[in-house]
Amino acid sequence: MRNLLSTLGALAFVVAGLTAAHAEGAIALGVPNNIAKDGVAIGVAASMPSQSAAAAEALKQCRSADASVAVRSLCKVVQSFSGKCVAVAVDPRPGTPGFGWAVTFTESGARGEAVYKCQLASGEGGNACRASGSECDQ
Repeated sequence: MRNLLSTLGALAFVVAGLTAAHAEGAIALGVPNNIAKDGVAIGVAASMPSQSAAAAEALKQCRSADASVAVRSLCKVVQSFSGKCVAVAVDPRPGTPGFGWAVTFTESGARGEAVYKCQLASGEGGNACRASGSECDQ
């Protein structure tokens, strides 16, 4: 879980450093079978000049995330987007598999859907899930 929280902290840095000059984005994830044990790797690129540039940047960020080599090796672009918002959510309690992400037309919608997916993944007690990063490329 420590790895997951570190990765999400890195995501906030990556997302916050982007500008809104263009509206192309992508999210890349490295998701192992045991998120509670191994964490996840995340890369988000928004406001890029093209879908290919967004995908390349998201993969680069994912593959350099604060996660194990095995988790980073799982990185792949899971969604490209244009003119939308992306968010991730995590259940910060130790030993839980709570993690979710979403891409929607609004930041509040993305955050809400990411939290909902995190709650589903967490199972019992998923109410601890919180959105930990979001960005719009609009």
